[in-house]
Amino acid sequence: MDARTGPVGISVAVLASLGLALAGNVGASAPSETVPAEVIAEGTVYFPEGTFHWRAFEETLEAGESEQSPEPFSIVAVTDGAIGVGDASFPLPAGTATMIEVEPRPILSSADGATYWVLQIYNEANSEPEFATGSAFDVEGVPHDAQLQQALLDEGQATVIDSGDLPALVFVVGGTAEVTTENAAEPAVVGAGESDTFEGEVTITAVDGGATVVAAVLTSTAAPEADPGPASGPAPTASGPRPEYLEVTMSIQVQSAAAPGETVTATVVIEPPGYPDVQSEVHLLAEPSDFQTGANDCYFDDYQVVDVDPEERTTVDFVVMMGTRPGGCSISASSGSQFVFGSATEVEVTVGGPSGASGAANPG
Repeated sequence: MDARTGPVGISVAVLASLGLALAGNVGASAPSETVPAEVIAEGTVYFPEGTFHWRAFEETLEAGESEQSPEPFSIVAVTDGAIGVGDASFPLPAGTATMIEVEPRPILSSADGATYWVLQIYNEANSEPEFATGSAFDVEGVPHDAQLQQALLDEGQATVIDSGDLPALVFVVGGTAEVTTENAAEPAVVGAGESDTFEGEVTITAVDGGATVVAAVLTSTAAPEADPGPASGPAPTASGPRPEYLEVTMSIQVQSAAAPGETVTATVVIEPPGYPDVQSEVHLLAEPSDFQTGANDCYFDDYQVVDVDPEERTTVDFVVMMGTRPGGCSISASSGSQFVFGSATEVEVTVGGPSGASGAANPG
């Protein structure tokens, strides 16, 4: 999936994986027994204020294929086959799930082919929630503790979760489950590969042979009382407060215009945010300035993950290949980081133009 279409407006603290509950034989238990869900990953999500939506979509890896995992605070639930995650010594089998951690994102791979679902949160202000599941919810802009819980249920067994302060996402990895809440007159039936959101105390009961269920629960934490100061201020101590999200100033500087077929180096400049341990996934896009005339055929789309210096400017260089036809090439940059927000205005480079021509973007 193109990183530019990923979750926008969500930044993430380090998510600690606590291990995975492998799908398999569950100890014998009497029907209708209530069993606890197991926490398989947890962390902290930093929301800006706004309206958000869960979404779910299916992905497939062919045998021997690999691809970069989805953005941080995405849940990967395997429904068929097995998936290797990064350098892990064992793959995730069907019926398991995990939470993707911070950048850099691990590589997903499959020796024999696999199918998995990606569960994410989208900010509706910045992106249409395609594949939306459940209802939208409003967030005041405070950090939230995040837990990914999993329950492997025999037919008739149930697990109970508290949705926390926001609607909990319930996804059935395999089997079928009935989900009831305190305010619902009838239970909702959720089948394999289906999801929905629920509020309050949620009871999930396996039917028709059992079910494997994962639930994402978000609970708000107390907002920092101390003023973190401006983003460009001095870095705080290790115990100092961190804002819910960081804004950075970006700009683009492009060397002199190149002749058709030559290259141009585009330098993206990031102003220091004033906080340590910030990473930014910087994207650069180059395309013809005028598609209608067909002038110039420059195309470039790439990204780099960089550690942003908290006190000094960080520079990132991209080498852009110019097209073979003269014309204008528009270059733009943005930050797709889960920690910071920033964008730079477009810079137009004239391919085959006068020697010494250059462009620079105003800070975004």
